[in-house]
Parts: sequence; structure tokens; C-alpha cells
Amino acid sequence: NADGSYVSLLKEGEKLTGAPGESKYPSMGYILGSVKLWDDFMFDSPNIDKKYRDESKVLYSDRVKYGTPETFTAVDWDLFCYDSPSRRRASFDYATEFANIVTSATGAADLEQKWRAWIDSQNSIVQPVLDELNAIN
Repeated sequence: NADGSYVSLLKEGEKLTGAPGESKYPSMGYILGSVKLWDDFMFDSPNIDKKYRDESKVLYSDRVKYGTPETFTAVDWDLFCYDSPSRRRASFDYATEFANIVTSATGAADLEQKWRAWIDSQNSIVQPVLDELNAIN
């Protein structure tokens, strides 16, 4: 606009996020649901509902206000940096593993069954690492 404000190019009544057929980007809803806008433009974008922009600004403001070294959980660097042959064997590409389980399942019950089976199948790899970590503490 002449006053320097942004103008939405969405059609009148069109939403940026929402149900398929009712919005321009239906898959974006889960991102906005987290109320975290990820760049400066999104804080001013008229395509993002003002309540989301305002909530996100409060979130970042509160992080600065309340985020002190005393408010964060202390990191046990021995555990965080722990390494061993067992630990290296227990490294999985969790995104791929989970995607394989989800895409091979035929329904919710089957998904649960495949997930439990995957956990059981990995126990012999994971348990030695858990035992080592528990021995440290």
C-alpha cells in the first residue's frame, strides 16, 4: 500500500491454510499450529492470520524474558557425547525407518503392530547401549 503496509494477494475470502479445497496451502496448517513463524516476513505477512503473528511474537518475547541459564535443563556432557561401539551400532535413520513402517501398514492396528515389532527387533541393538548409559549414572 501507499502507507508501506503489505497487501495480501490471496483472493477475497481465500485462506492461506485450512482444509483441502478451502485454502491455498492446506498442508501448512500444522506448521502454523506450532505458533512459530520462521522468518521476519511472516511476522508482517497479511497472509498469516494476525492472531498467529501476535502469538508468535509473544512466544519469542517470552523466550527472551524467561530464557536464562537457570531455566534450562543442565546438560550432562558425558551422556550427551557418549560414544562406544554399541552406541555407533544403535544409530538409525529414524525418519526412514518410521516412513517404511507407515507406508507398509494397512491400517491403524497394523501400524501399531508393525511399530511394536520394529521396537522388539531393535532391542538387541539398543539394550546394550541403555545398559552402558545406566552404568555411567
